[in-house]
Amino acid sequence: MWTLSEGAWLDDTLSQRYRLAVINYRDKARFYNEFGTLLDAGMPLTQSLSLLKITSLQESIADINTRVIRGSSLSNAILKNKRSFSVLEQGVIAMGEEAGKLVACCKNLAHWFEVLAKLKAEFLSSLWYPALIIHLAPIITGLPALVSSGCFSCYLSGTLLALAPFYLSFIFLFWGLPLLRKGESPLAKQMDKLLLKIPLFGVAIQKLNLSRFALALSYAIDSGIEIHRSLKIALDTVTNLSLQEKLKQISPAIRSGESLANALRQSGASEGVAEGLLTVGESSGKQVAMLQKLHEYYFDDFRTLMMRVGKVLPTIAFVLVALLVGVQTVNFHSSRLQTLSEM
Repeated sequence: MWTLSEGAWLDDTLSQRYRLAVINYRDKARFYNEFGTLLDAGMPLTQSLSLLKITSLQESIADINTRVIRGSSLSNAILKNKRSFSVLEQGVIAMGEEAGKLVACCKNLAHWFEVLAKLKAEFLSSLWYPALIIHLAPIITGLPALVSSGCFSCYLSGTLLALAPFYLSFIFLFWGLPLLRKGESPLAKQMDKLLLKIPLFGVAIQKLNLSRFALALSYAIDSGIEIHRSLKIALDTVTNLSLQEKLKQISPAIRSGESLANALRQSGASEGVAEGLLTVGESSGKQVAMLQKLHEYYFDDFRTLMMRVGKVLPTIAFVLVALLVGVQTVNFHSSRLQTLSEM
């Protein structure tokens, strides 16, 4: 049974770089938790699937159940539903079937998605205060002009115009940027390389991806998947293409005789702490446990960075509000002076 620190990471808005449908993490956690519980109670596979009632996954569950009834393995049935299930999930389920540890694998995946859901909630909750300030600023600062002119339509259009940059930035960040990064084009790789160089955010993205890579690799290895296939599965959870290119060097290095610790160091994707933990894990036969500790190490760093970002965002919001108030005040008084001069 895994004992993970609370939280993990906020996934891309279009999960797994647009290969997956947007599925609620809590629904995924509930799916694997309930499925594992039913199997552990001795319920047949198809009957367990038919009892699961999860709205966002219902169509996929029905399709998987139909395929299993027709003779397909559970992992192959999941593979046919790529928009709802990732390579990691398919690989872990496949090894769970082969090793007879399907219940344990379901519990691991349930914990995986619980971790995702917690961090997503934390991240979104940290945004409400800056967003509130940004929305209140144009509403309040426009009131003097509304009182003096009595033109509500002017007040409304001015408020919406002041909020436009905020909404355009939001749309670009959560929809425009992911669409530009779609696939593995040279443009997408260059954008991901630039993202890693942004102060605070770039380091946070790197820690986030390394954390998810370490945890996915530990899940895969613990499920009995051989190292090279485990690395391939773990790489699929890394959404930054620049970092992914570095991590791709690990598998060839291991084939040439390097240890996982040395291969990770040579890739240039990580620092000495990771090499030390993996060296201890390989020498003591506790590689999975050390990968889990590595995940926790990177995640703690990521959470610390997010807390710093959370402190910076209100400051940025206050600066923007101050600039907006200044512009509104100048406009208000200049219009009044112009009116007085015309009298």
